[in-house]
Amino acid sequence: MRVTVPPELDEQLISPALYQDPYPCYQQLRVEAPVAWSEALGAWVLTRYEHVQATLHDPRRFSSQGRLLAALERFCAGSALSGSPPRPWRS
Repeated sequence: MRVTVPPELDEQLISPALYQDPYPCYQQLRVEAPVAWSEALGAWVLTRYEHVQATLHDPRRFSSQGRLLAALERFCAGSALSGSPPRPWRS
């Protein structure tokens, strides 16, 4: 059974307001879902130090290979970063 981040918290994780004050959201996650899948982020969310340490020290079982590129593509969609690279010449 996969534990998921509660929908209201999942929305907060992708909200620009999270950057202003993330700590209430983090605290609520630590209480309600310390290790959970975020549908909004498409990734696991770990909120406790011991869980993060365990995953960092066991790369054979816990890998993020390919995840960074997927995350960048998702967050940059529709921005100037997602378009074609600029051409050094004029057409």
